[in-house]
Amino acid sequence: MSTPYVSMEYPKNPDAYKEFNIDGIKVFMDKHARVKNKYVTITLSNFILFKTIEVNGLQITS
Repeated sequence: MSTPYVSMEYPKNPDAYKEFNIDGIKVFMDKHARVKNKYVTITLSNFILFKTIEVNGLQITS
């Protein structure tokens, strides 16, 4: 699995993803993603002009 990333577009192959609707936001997660401890947390942080997205709860393998 590759590093998590965020894209502001509909996936080109939606059958390869699980779709979730969270507070009106559609989230697509690869069907092969391995979730640790049953939850994935996505956090948006703002610091002056910089925005970062942090993803916790996914098991990354190379």
